[in-house]
Amino acid sequence: MSKLKISVERIHLNNLVAFAEKAENDPHHYGALPITQVRAAAQEKNPSASPDDISLIVAYHENKCIGYLGILPCQLECHGDLQKIYALTTFYVVEEYRKTCAALAIMQDAIALNYDFLLAGFTPSAERFYRRHDEWFDYIGVLPYNRIHLYPTVSLLWMLKERLPFLSIITNALQILNSLAGSLGFRFLTYYMIRPSQRNRCADLDFRKIERIEEVAGVAQRSKSENRPKFYRGESIINWMIQHPWINERSGEPSSYEFSHYRDLFRFLAYEIFNNATEKQVGYMILSVSRKNELTVMKILDFEFEDDVHLECILNLTLREAYRWKVDIIDGPADFWGIINSHKLLKLIAQRKQRGYFIHRSSNSAFSDDPQDLILNFCDGDTAFT
Repeated sequence: MSKLKISVERIHLNNLVAFAEKAENDPHHYGALPITQVRAAAQEKNPSASPDDISLIVAYHENKCIGYLGILPCQLECHGDLQKIYALTTFYVVEEYRKTCAALAIMQDAIALNYDFLLAGFTPSAERFYRRHDEWFDYIGVLPYNRIHLYPTVSLLWMLKERLPFLSIITNALQILNSLAGSLGFRFLTYYMIRPSQRNRCADLDFRKIERIEEVAGVAQRSKSENRPKFYRGESIINWMIQHPWINERSGEPSSYEFSHYRDLFRFLAYEIFNNATEKQVGYMILSVSRKNELTVMKILDFEFEDDVHLECILNLTLREAYRWKVDIIDGPADFWGIINSHKLLKLIAQRKQRGYFIHRSSNSAFSDDPQDLILNFCDGDTAFT
């Protein structure tokens, strides 16, 4: 099969919605769906994108889709300037074509675009591909992040179910344990994690639920104080994420799309943080909560505040929301590790995880010569969107 004739099509952003509609309505030629209409419509609104950006590369054999690569326009911020770069978000080749040149054809076409690429949150097979092609991709290290297993038994059984779906006993056990998760025992456990001292320190703060964030001068200054390059997550990006989710919150028809499409639950929870005494806004924070099958995951996404003491209050609110949504796992940036490590119970059920990064430099790259200079963040790539 390695000698097959494979063609490649580039999809511009201004054609992405029409292409997604065509693909969803043509399962014969798009048995492997390259993008959903929901995701295409959301990406069309990306404030970092231009109509002529290439957003998707699709590979064909005999006019049938056999693989694709999603490309997300982003911005790199340094010294107050913004420069466009691109994150690779979905890289997939149909299994029967993985020993052909399909993956190589897709990536060669992407490299020919002469874009700066960020690669994060990839599968093990994608990582092997990137390492094998070090003429294109530079490995720049890992980003540590935290994972808290609020209900470890459910987390373990869910992972087993994903790997051993034929064991119905696991599904039955999950259903029983999930009913117990809402019981007094789970509520007491989560409540205990919020120390009285934390509650007292956070008593002067008011977390107000909002639909969109507004940039606050004093708060924004804190995030711009670092002159090293980082991926831009300003109010326009955050509001786009909140208002145009990539994932539908409902049960849909089985889809041939290999990436996140439908969830039983998918919400963004946005808050502005005010000082009760002065009525001054001192920050904001964004959480997401998602349920797939029997596993509920909460992510701590974007947050800004004037004073580092508020970091503990953000974790406090996250635990309160985890209690409300009956969350099994909390994922969040490494900023919270010191607080977690100082808490006996949280420390027992927390993990230090890590995520690898690659970059590809264009001929006129926005990336610095020293990749270690780049500030990595939990929300880089498409982590926050899914």
